Amino acid sequence: MKKQYVQIAVIVAVFFSGVVSAKDIESTTTEIRGDLDLSLESSNTVTTGLPKSVSTEKYASTALLFYPLKNVGVGASWNYGSTVFESEGIKSERVSKIIGPLVAYQIGINSNFNIKLFGSVAMANVERRVEGSSARFNGFAFNFGGGVSYFLSDSVSLDIFARIARLTLKYESTDASVTDSKFGTGVGISIYLM
Repeated sequence: MKKQYVQIAVIVAVFFSGVVSAKDIESTTTEIRGDLDLSLESSNTVTTGLPKSVSTEKYASTALLFYPLKNVGVGASWNYGSTVFESEGIKSERVSKIIGPLVAYQIGINSNFNIKLFGSVAMANVERRVEGSSARFNGFAFNFGGGVSYFLSDSVSLDIFARIARLTLKYESTDASVTDSKFGTGVGISIYLM
């Protein structure tokens, strides 16, 4: 019985020490964030009876957040994505640009780690280019995720995150539409100006 009380006391002490020394983001702090999806990849696909195809994807994003309340940030994000497909000498590219409001909430775990939750609903523009012709799609993007921030100092954190994104787009001159969903992980760095 004493062993259980000791275990409970240790758990409470560890939890309490983490709460007491939690890394809070104070109000009036500004966060500048940049990150890369870990989707920077190149793939070769060979299917029997079909030509070989190669695709290369690149994604990057940045955000600016202002914390009007402790641990609650509001601001804007910008995302850029490029996917290049090549098959039998024909090259096509899809370029996406997404910009819109962003909300973030940070939960301090201890003096070095925070859990970060974020979400945005933004305007999206996607252009598809194939050998001199192009088509534009406009619509909305929904982006929600979370991760862990490791504070290298009081003003710099290394961020690791996962997110779910969904694009709902309409072709600008017809009723054609595209819906694209993605799950991604990434790393980034945040700078906090206090």
